[in-house]
Order: sequence, then C-alpha cells, then structure tokens
Amino acid sequence: MNRATSPRGYSRQTAGAALAATVQIAALAFAIWCASLPASAQVDVGSAAARQRPATRPAWLDRQAGYESLGESAPVAPDCSDAGCSPASCPTAWCGPYEPCWPPLCDRLWFRGEYLLWWTKGSQLAPMLTASPAGTSPDEAGVLGQAGTRILFGDATVNTNAHSGERLTLGYWLDPFQCNGIEASYLGMGRETARYAAASPEIAILARPYFDPRTGAEAAMLIAYPDFLHGSVNASAASEFQTVEVLFRHNLHAGFGQRTDFLLGWRFAQLDESLRLSHWSRWTAAQGVVIPGTTKEVLDLFDAANYFNGVELGFVHQEHFGRWSLETQVKIDLGSTHSRVFVDGATATAVPDAGSAAFLGGLLAQETNIGCYERDRLAVIPEVGVMLGCDLTGRLRATFGYTFLYWGRVARPAGLVDASLSQLPPETPTGAERPAFRFTNDSYWAQGLQFGLDFRV
Repeated sequence: MNRATSPRGYSRQTAGAALAATVQIAALAFAIWCASLPASAQVDVGSAAARQRPATRPAWLDRQAGYESLGESAPVAPDCSDAGCSPASCPTAWCGPYEPCWPPLCDRLWFRGEYLLWWTKGSQLAPMLTASPAGTSPDEAGVLGQAGTRILFGDATVNTNAHSGERLTLGYWLDPFQCNGIEASYLGMGRETARYAAASPEIAILARPYFDPRTGAEAAMLIAYPDFLHGSVNASAASEFQTVEVLFRHNLHAGFGQRTDFLLGWRFAQLDESLRLSHWSRWTAAQGVVIPGTTKEVLDLFDAANYFNGVELGFVHQEHFGRWSLETQVKIDLGSTHSRVFVDGATATAVPDAGSAAFLGGLLAQETNIGCYERDRLAVIPEVGVMLGCDLTGRLRATFGYTFLYWGRVARPAGLVDASLSQLPPETPTGAERPAFRFTNDSYWAQGLQFGLDFRV
C-alpha cells in the first residue's frame, strides 16, 4: 500500500550504518571463536610452540603440488587422539579427540578484500533541458519537435560508465574440519553522478521542456533568451548501491581437490538515487508585467531510496589444481523491498524595490506531486559469480573474478517524473492537476570484475 507522509519525516540509512553493522558482525564472529576454544588451548603466544607451523590441514585442502612448487613440504597429520596425545606428538596443550594440534586459528579464520570495477544499469531520463539556435521565436524556443531544438540533458541513459567499489569478507570455521562456518561481507559501490551545467550567453537560448495537457502540445519554460532574459541551469543524477550479507556455511561434499558448500543467511541491500534540476533567470528587459531586474529561481528534487531485507540461499563449489583454484557461486535472495520516495520543489522570485517571495513547488515537482511516498514489494535478488585464485604462499591467495547481481521492483527517480504540467509555478493547481505522482516498477543490475587478496590464518 502506498503512503504519503510529510517530507519532514523523511530520513534514509547511510553507508556508514551498513559498515558499522559489518564491524559488529566481525566482532561477533571473533567472540564465537573465542568461546569455542577449550581451556587447554590457552597457549603462550611468545612460546616456540605457538609460533609453530600447523601440523595438519583439512583433507579437502590437500594441495601437495602447490606446496612443493613453493619449496615447502605438505603438512603431515599427527596422532591427536586422547590415546596418542603427548608433548611429542602434540606440541601445544590443545589435545582432544576432535581438536587439531596447532595454535587456535589454524586455517579457521579468513579475510578477503577485493577492488571492484563494475558497471551498473543506468537511469533512462526524459528530456530535461533543451536549447534552440539564435533567431528562434520565444513561442518555439526549446520546444520538443520544433526545428533546431536540441536536447542538452536527458533523452538518454546516464551513469553507465565503469566505476570503483569494494567488497570485504570475513569468515570463521566453527570446527577444525571446516564443515560448518559463518561468513559476513560488505559490498559498496562508489557514488556515481552525471552532471550538466550551462549558462547564457555561451548558450543563447535555454529552456526546460514539458507537455501542456490544456493545449495537447509540447511547450517549454524559458531560462535564457537574447535581449530580455539571462539565465543558468544545473542538473545532476546520482546513484549509489551497497549490500551486507551474513551467512552460515555448511559443507555438502569434499574430496579429491573439490568442495561444495551450502549457504543460508540474510542479505540487506540499499539503492539510493536522486535527480536534481535547478535554474535561475534574470529579466534584462521588460516583458509584460515583469520589470527589468526581476529574478526567478526554480528547484526540482526527486530522491528514491530502496531497502531490501531477505533470506539468502546459495551454493559455492571449489576446485583446486596445484596452486590454482576455481570457485563458482550461485545465490538467490527472497524478501521484501521497502521503497521511499521524496519529491520536493520550490520557486523563489525577487522584484526590484518590491521584495522577494518563496512558493512551494518547482516545475516538475509541484503541490500536486510533492511529498514522501512509501511502499513494500516482494522482491528477488539473484547473484552469480566465478573466481580464479592463485596461491602466493601457503596462506595468501590472489583472486580475480566476475559477478552479476540483479534487483527487480525498485523505485528509481527517472521513472517517477511526470512531464505533463497543467500549470506553471507559482500558479495554483487547476484542471488535471498535473504533474501527478505514481510508483513505477523499475530494475537495477550491477556486474563487473573484481581483484582481491585472500588471507587465511
């Protein structure tokens, strides 16, 4: 159900909140690890035993060829059962029928940091700013469909270039045989913004186009025109995406250099986008009742925030070939997307020797569609990825991969703009009372390459 509320109540979560949640998850993982250690596992970190290399590794991770290529011998498992436990066979005090014989972490904690070079689905904008050649009459200047009219901003897809991001992953195996574990990750894409600015006299005729339902024809509001109107305009469209995952990882199959894990957990995703247009005009000559020196400033703002919370299921398959490894990953999330849209507009005028005034509503954001609107929709987010790894040492691995992620049924500013206007600011709404607000179902995807380092302790 759609709800309209006061703009003053509008607020949105930030990237800092998601990052703080990831830090808390990491602290929880460390606390679980500490709680899982037996009392006998308290080893003096300064002792030679605590600095000793692990005596064994899980069978699925047997990389004999990889260790030999690095000039190291493959680990050999000692007898760490209760019967075989002795200072000679178990150099640390950590002994027991199911506990490994090396310092506490021993390939149970891992961290991966990745640099992302991704492309995202851009925003398809309607024509927002136009220009006409000198000599065009004021009635036809900037009007779509008229000879010589060209579009300066809009009528195109923006924010489609590759941009940078990061993904941080922290995981911990709950048992020494790496059968069950927990994993938390944060992915954030840098804010991408498309901007445009213009002013007269560099561009002699500037205008903002719209459709007039009263006449059934295209029209335009002049921003700058030779001889009587000087003006400037600024436009921007911004987009930012981030997501947090917390997963339980369970091994389904392991052996002969292969491993398959089942994933179950939770995902939070956030998409913030905005569209902002503002222009300023000053009359240099009288036009009807408007005297020279009169100024007008108009602002339109469309802001959309989408929040996803849902259950995540997935599978991860790994294969090892000496020092090389190949990992494929498939995930699907089922949950709810909460969309919050904020529409705002304002007009300010100033008349010489008569003062100034401010009015609610701009050009595309007027009293008829201004407000804060919310809705909830069932949503699905699938994600697939593949990653190639190369062991640099026994603990450090370089990775290179590709990921694709899709998010449907989101609200995006470009689809929320109504270019049909039944009045101009600061006129009182009449007739069809346009522009109007209505939610539209749009989609978002992100895909690209990642380069990272994987460190295991």
